[in-house]
Amino acid sequence: MLVVNGMRQARRSRQSGCVGQTMQTTNVLPWHSELQRMLERVRVEIAAAAHIDDVFWQVQAIVVNNPAVNKAGVLQEWLRDMYVDSIAVRLRRLVDKDRNVVSLWRLLEGIKAKRTRVTRSWFRALWSPELLDEADERFDMLAGPGAQYISGEVVTSKQRELVNALARVEEFANAHVAHHAMAPATTPTCFADVRNSLAVAFQVFNWSKLLIEASRWTSPVPVLQHNWTEVFRVPWLSTDEDVPVYRHLDQVVKAMP
Repeated sequence: MLVVNGMRQARRSRQSGCVGQTMQTTNVLPWHSELQRMLERVRVEIAAAAHIDDVFWQVQAIVVNNPAVNKAGVLQEWLRDMYVDSIAVRLRRLVDKDRNVVSLWRLLEGIKAKRTRVTRSWFRALWSPELLDEADERFDMLAGPGAQYISGEVVTSKQRELVNALARVEEFANAHVAHHAMAPATTPTCFADVRNSLAVAFQVFNWSKLLIEASRWTSPVPVLQHNWTEVFRVPWLSTDEDVPVYRHLDQVVKAMP
């Protein structure tokens, strides 16, 4: 079960396959453990966003494929609004620069602060002896050919890549989700912007994971351990059935002192 801020986000799920070296645990130092803890919290956040994205687009595919329900209306508008608000806020959190939060940007900042410790020799020690050639190839890819440690410039370029990719979504979230701006966001944001932002965030996360743990995820989308689409294979209401009794918001308001 994936739990974020006390809310169940993906029941009976697991992350998609992780590939790479099984990290040698003897090389885990206190500063390394700190980065690992931040990495895991960011992974949970990205996985939750990817799960929301995947479920939304599965539902859209089901709706589009069924002319009987493929109609504009309250449900479609509600699904759209819930998706946009939820994804926009989660992506905005990934680029939060506040020192008191954990975000993907702050994770990169943590790597930058430890850059003199993130050396080629340290990275090689994460790998099995028979895979040291691959370790060198990976470190060349991460730090640059022949580099002996991760430079601040390399990490800054990753932060810039992340911020640039999420700029439109962050502006939209600031103007229309987290706040209610007097003026609309200056640049229109579409579904493609949201999904591309999430994809870039996952790539930057995987760069960090490969550096910190010598492995990477093959997909950001958690694999559910049950067929959640079963809910669409039964009628929700019979033809002559009204919505069951529920507590309307008016009742909540009237019950207040």
